Parts: sequence; C-alpha cells; structure tokens
Amino acid sequence: NDTIMREVTLNDGGSLKDGVHSLKGSCDRIELRQKVLDQRSKASLHYTDRPLFETDKRGRAIWSNESFQNLTKENGDFSEGYDWIAVIDESYREEFLKEFQSCLDMCRKVDVETTSANGGTVHFTGFPYEVEEGVHEGFLIHLSLKEN
Repeated sequence: NDTIMREVTLNDGGSLKDGVHSLKGSCDRIELRQKVLDQRSKASLHYTDRPLFETDKRGRAIWSNESFQNLTKENGDFSEGYDWIAVIDESYREEFLKEFQSCLDMCRKVDVETTSANGGTVHFTGFPYEVEEGVHEGFLIHLSLKEN
C-alpha cells in the first residue's frame, strides 16, 4: 500500500505521477509549438502569389490563399466544401473528379489539366499531406489558369 501511494503522489520526480506530469508538460509545449508552426505555414502560403488551396482527406476545400480567391472569384466563393469544382467546365467535371478521387484514394500527386468554366485551360498540381505510407490528411493544390 505504501509503494502504491509513493507512485501516485508527486515526490520530486521519482513517482509514476511525476513522470506523467512531466510528459503532460512536454505534450503541452509540443502542441503549442505545432500551433505556431501551423500559423507560420498558413501565413507563408497566404502571402505567396501562387494560387493555392488545401483540401481535407475527402477533397473538400478547407483553406485557400488570397491569390486563389482573386483568381477564382468570378466563379464564386470556394473557401469551403466541394464548390471549388465549379472552376472546371461542367462537361469535364466527371472525368476530372474520377482522376482526383483516384489521387485521394491512392495518396498520390494531383497533376491534371482540364477545361475551365470560362473555356480556358486549368491545371491542378498538388501533393498529399502523407502522414504514413499510403495515408494522407488532405492535399495542398496549386491552380494555374490559361485563357485560350
């Protein structure tokens, strides 16, 4: 009983409770640092002149930078969900979506050129946020438009 009490009571680093308490502090510092890094990454991507958007693992837009928003604003607001597909001409969407879904399913690079809603060419290039072999948490995708 005394041994158990010593292990579940703080005693300057020698108990299990001290170890858990120390790990919690480390986890809190790591989580805080990760939040800073995430914000730094978003800020860096926001200020680039390359049109970028980010998807979740199902392909829904969860973030886009100002350059992307300016490039696509005539087609609507694509800040969230699947509305970003409206950039693509309706008659080419099904073909594009099949290829994009394959990239999502196989955790592979997106590199697709198709026809934009305004008749130009739109090129999507992006890489998955691969968290382990064959598993991703979304994509960061660059969009380029060429008017014909």
